[in-house]
Amino acid sequence: MTLNNPRRRTAIRVGAAASVIGGVLTAASAITHFHGITRPLVPIGVVCLGIGMLGLQAAIMPREAALRRLGWLLTGVGIILGVIGMGGSAMGIVGTAAARVINTGEHAGLPFIGAGMIAWGYASVRTRALGRWSAVPLFVGALALAGIAMLNAAALAYLERTPVLPSVFGASWIVLGLALFATARKLGLPSRNVVAL
Repeated sequence: MTLNNPRRRTAIRVGAAASVIGGVLTAASAITHFHGITRPLVPIGVVCLGIGMLGLQAAIMPREAALRRLGWLLTGVGIILGVIGMGGSAMGIVGTAAARVINTGEHAGLPFIGAGMIAWGYASVRTRALGRWSAVPLFVGALALAGIAMLNAAALAYLERTPVLPSVFGASWIVLGLALFATARKLGLPSRNVVAL
């Protein structure tokens, strides 16, 4: 895929929109604790963040292949753990003895996703893939990596009562989405302006 390919710009735009929506849903779920009929908004938000990751990949492509692969390996492990945990929550396992194991898997996925985002953030900074916003994926990754605190029951209870970190995490995805929108717009300009992202 070439640097100024229209399909690449579309992928970045879709990822940008998904990042913004996912960030809004993540921040809102931290504040309101979706339940009942709104509970499905949580996995919808997670899917949107995943699509946002694909938009980030389109922005970094075709450069930094090794860092992109490392990022996919780490986030892949994190996503698998998260899906196991969210699947258990959705099936009602939360009220059983298996709840602790399921929640540990879900929360253990976040640091892996954070490490993958840091790898992609490093690639973004090295290539200036997002222009002046190239460090945003590093910030998103650092916040996700801080999610390791959720493995501690006391820290998790505190974060559920005081949703500052999850809200900032959601807001960081909104900023990433805006950076992706700006990148897609710049890629649509004549090639002499693309370098000045």
